[in-house]
Amino acid sequence: MNIHYHQTIEENEDKTYICSNCPSVVQYIKNKHPNHKDKLMPIASPMIIMSRFIKKQF
Repeated sequence: MNIHYHQTIEENEDKTYICSNCPSVVQYIKNKHPNHKDKLMPIASPMIIMSRFIKKQF
């Protein structure tokens, strides 16, 4: 997970990112501040990643 964050930041050093593990914060930005959607880190939260993994396993 951290590796992906660092790679994304290193590849786009001139860009500002919003990184939140809280789905509520992500939804808030998408709904109330859509002009900042492009600043959201393009990586799923650990909770989402784990839920996808569990779905695949069961």
